[in-house]
Amino acid sequence: MPDPGDPKPDPPIAPLAAVRRIVRFLARRPGWAALSIGLLLIHIGIELALPQFGGQAITALGAAGTRAELGRLVGTFLGLVVLRAVVGLVLGPIRNRTAQATLGDIRAAVYDALQRRSFAWHDNARTGELISRAGTDVGRLQDLFFVCLLFGVDVAAGLVGTLTLIFLTSPRLGLVALAALVPTVATMGWFAARLQPRWRRVHERHGAMSTVIQENIAGVRVVKAFAREPAEIAKFRARRAEFLRELSEAGNYWAARVPLSQFLFGLAVPLTLWVGGGEVLRGTLALGALATVLVYQMALGGRIGVIGQITNILQNASSAAQRVVELLDGPEAPGARVGGDRGESHPPERREPI
Repeated sequence: MPDPGDPKPDPPIAPLAAVRRIVRFLARRPGWAALSIGLLLIHIGIELALPQFGGQAITALGAAGTRAELGRLVGTFLGLVVLRAVVGLVLGPIRNRTAQATLGDIRAAVYDALQRRSFAWHDNARTGELISRAGTDVGRLQDLFFVCLLFGVDVAAGLVGTLTLIFLTSPRLGLVALAALVPTVATMGWFAARLQPRWRRVHERHGAMSTVIQENIAGVRVVKAFAREPAEIAKFRARRAEFLRELSEAGNYWAARVPLSQFLFGLAVPLTLWVGGGEVLRGTLALGALATVLVYQMALGGRIGVIGQITNILQNASSAAQRVVELLDGPEAPGARVGGDRGESHPPERREPI
């Protein structure tokens, strides 16, 4: 019969549930998070407005517009460029402060969770693995917060706003953009669904490699006393080779989606030129409006590239989040402090970032 004091294996945690648990730490700084997202939305709004003024300037030139009209459009465009730069300068430090402070909360929560674990659990835990989870895996979560505070909002708001403006300019060109966007995003989703387990294996191999390093440093006197240096070097090289193999396979797998995605969405520009050029020749679409749509198409291409980055970051971060949450949700020693900094609710006192 098993000893009731023996540690039980941590229950498996779904990747998305782990990500939601980690993102919940942002709720401790709602003001800073809201300010970051608000400034980002202003930044996106300015970016979406700029092509409109550029297209109007081209249309004015084609229709023999006046110098005063052209100057007004150019002046407005320049003012928006300056405003966008100012918003970006304010947004950067606020976003970084929010992400770093939240990471500090997670590090404090992990440290508290390790203190609450039982003797039996620590007897069976590998120190190198714990260091890898509390250090490397928590560090990987920084990219996750930048996705929440920057890339995710930028892509969601940018895609909706850009597609809406293309449809308002020309419904036919909007359908062209949508026809290229849907299969491209679907292809990324197909690759992403098979990527997360690969990143999980990468993190596990990294933890095994860290364990070898930690054990060797802790027992270096024993290693030298028994002349075990060659064996220890061979052990480390084997763990390193496993880690590099998994890392290379994950990177190569994700890199395969890049040319396919570029090809699928790259069809949108020539189709837009063909369909939109026909409307310009028939006089149903202004030349400046076609130029505006082409700029929006290129902006969509850039955001689709960001979708690829987001997908890769989320798959990588979800594996790290699983390993971190497994530390947060473990069996506590009898009499351990309850209600600490675990991400379930607000702690009784604010912790400074570590």
